[in-house]
Amino acid sequence: MKNRLFSLCTPCPDGFTFCREFRIIDFRRAPFALYAPSSEAARDFLGQHLQRLAGVVLIPGEHLSSGELAPLVSQIVISPVMLPYLADFAAHQLVQLDRRISSEERRSFLALENERLELNNQRASEEFSRFRSSLLHEIEERRAAERQLVESEELLRLIMSSTVEAIYGINTEGLCTFANESCLKMLGYDHIGEMLGRNIHELIHYRTPEGLPMPQDQCRIFKAFREGVGVTVTDEFFLKRDGGPLPVEYSSYPIRKDEAVVGAVVTWRDITERRLREELLKVSEEKFRSLVENSIDVIFVLDAKGIFRFVSPSWEKHLAYPPSQVLNHDFAPFVHADDVGPCFEYLVKVMGTGEAATSPIYRVRHGDGGWRSFIANGSRYLGASGEPLFLGIGRDVTDQLRADEEHLIMEKQLLHAQKLESMGVLAGGIAHDFNNILTVIIGNADLALMRTNSESPVAENLRRIEQAASRAADLAKQMLAYSGKGKFVVEHIDLNRLLDEMQHMLEISIPRKSVIRFNRGDSLPTLEADATQMRQIIMNLVINASEAIGDKNGVITISTCSMMCDKKYLKNVLNDESLAEGPYVCLEIADTGCGMDRDTVARIYDPFFTTKFTGRGLGMAAVLGIVRGHKGGIKVYSEPGMGSAFKIFLPASNGLVVTESQQVRGEVWHGSGNVLLVDDEKTIREIGSDMLNILGFKVITAEDGRDALEKFANNPDLDFVILDLTMPRMDGEQCFRELRQLNRDVKVIMSSGYNEQDVTSKFVGKGLAGFIQKPYKLSEMKEAIQRISKL
Repeated sequence: MKNRLFSLCTPCPDGFTFCREFRIIDFRRAPFALYAPSSEAARDFLGQHLQRLAGVVLIPGEHLSSGELAPLVSQIVISPVMLPYLADFAAHQLVQLDRRISSEERRSFLALENERLELNNQRASEEFSRFRSSLLHEIEERRAAERQLVESEELLRLIMSSTVEAIYGINTEGLCTFANESCLKMLGYDHIGEMLGRNIHELIHYRTPEGLPMPQDQCRIFKAFREGVGVTVTDEFFLKRDGGPLPVEYSSYPIRKDEAVVGAVVTWRDITERRLREELLKVSEEKFRSLVENSIDVIFVLDAKGIFRFVSPSWEKHLAYPPSQVLNHDFAPFVHADDVGPCFEYLVKVMGTGEAATSPIYRVRHGDGGWRSFIANGSRYLGASGEPLFLGIGRDVTDQLRADEEHLIMEKQLLHAQKLESMGVLAGGIAHDFNNILTVIIGNADLALMRTNSESPVAENLRRIEQAASRAADLAKQMLAYSGKGKFVVEHIDLNRLLDEMQHMLEISIPRKSVIRFNRGDSLPTLEADATQMRQIIMNLVINASEAIGDKNGVITISTCSMMCDKKYLKNVLNDESLAEGPYVCLEIADTGCGMDRDTVARIYDPFFTTKFTGRGLGMAAVLGIVRGHKGGIKVYSEPGMGSAFKIFLPASNGLVVTESQQVRGEVWHGSGNVLLVDDEKTIREIGSDMLNILGFKVITAEDGRDALEKFANNPDLDFVILDLTMPRMDGEQCFRELRQLNRDVKVIMSSGYNEQDVTSKFVGKGLAGFIQKPYKLSEMKEAIQRISKL
């Protein structure tokens, strides 16, 4: 029996297997004592096999040697729990014994033994029942406690694994004893086994982010169990599994058992996002500071009373004194007195309503004593202490206002120029048509005088007609001059020499109370200009100056100079849009007369506007037209009672001055040949034919360009063509091209009421032979024909 009980403790086979087979082979109801290595294993065994065994006794403890097991076995033999089983075992032995004893003795002996055994069996059964009840109660209590412990541990595990914060524990040696899932995930570990039992300092805290070593005795985490106090660190780094730094904040607190520190628990969180937000906030603050410090606009803060709390550095850039002079001072002393009231009303409105608004334009004192104009956008906000403040962004609009004013002036000048242009077109058209009429009048008067005896009474009437027509022609020339389409004979002239030639004529043209003074510039460049029209400008301005002086004593000053002009200087010059930068010859005619107000100055160039009772209002209009035609400009200075000054700018030239006229002298001359005269006006065709006949030519007339082409094709013996520029159906320009296609050697004299320069510029390099301007006389037609006869 002892050998069998001892064999139950052997590792192979296991105790349960041995018992099962022992019962089958040897004794069916033998008692057994089972040895288990732990309470958990015994519990599992009892739960599965309790109903299958007659009795079980647990021998707790570690693995036992045979010497340690013997006392326990002896206890099993005498244990009351084993008595029922031993009784059965004894009964079985008695049955065997009974076979050897006589029946009488056996019955007697068996009766006594049976009685004793029944008594013992009853006593053992009762004892076993009490023991079994106590054992089952104790087992149930232990199972309930174990369930509560498991549930508590599971709840703690769930809390640890569900918390967002990372948690790990260390013992006094710095070895990791536990870590939750957040800790593993943040550090880059897959399972707890990669951290448990390892030195946590050497694992995640052995160096700084800069790569410097971090000794363990300097680690603040270990202070918790070294000194028994909690530690909180808000700016630290742990090292992840891949070696990368992880910014964290952590708290380390000691773990105590029986008043002794046995380790520490560390709770920490990843502050990467917070660091990023802080960096972004820092960058944003730096940007804001940079914007404020480098802003062109003035950024300022006022309290509700108008006291400066902050002023950006740009204040000094705009106003030439530092912001320190205005900080903690009322804004009123720095703002123009007229603008303080509106500015304070604006401040009160924004602070009262809380709505952003734009201020009225206000003036701020500059360091030089002047004023700069500002406009501000502002809003209300709460300061750090909760005090309502006004944040304003002021923009210096001084230059913008000046530019707007200049733009308005330029716009007015443009509108004025457009008005002059449109009126010039009208005047040019009227002058052109007027010249057509005058051509007939002057031409017929000229021919009539040739055919009339000079002593005839009719001759005087014809001369008066011719004189009146000539004055009308002069008026038409002024209208053309205003339109910029007057007759130009461009040559290189010296303005000083021109004034010398005109000096006597100018002096006798003004009253004796007016005196002319000349200030001639030295080394004056030449001009490319029409000398006759330059004389007209000078004469018109001198006559106007003398009339402005009137019956009083006064001085008319005529000055010349040369100067380099840039766009800035030319921007206030009339007709400045067509003026280029460069050298200019300037003619200034000033007087000490009555002067003009702004309204009069604005209208002096309007055709037919005059301040004279008998004036026609074309003098200044003609001056402007001539100047524009020469690509020049005019600037006027005038105030009532202060006189006037007209400064004319004409582009300088480097050409040579022509000292002798090359005009063709009038001679008795007759030609011969066939001429085609083309004009849409019948009266001009008639007078033109008469003139050509007198000069010895046979004339064929045509009423427009198409008629001219047909007659030119039918008369191949034509010597030249006199062609009007402006005609219906086909104008002179198109007709000229068609004629050149029919005969490239054809000689064409173009006729027009416009000036020669405008007309001939359209035919440069195209073979135009000559030009004659309406109205013309017989002598002028003769000169034009003589010029082409030399070609």
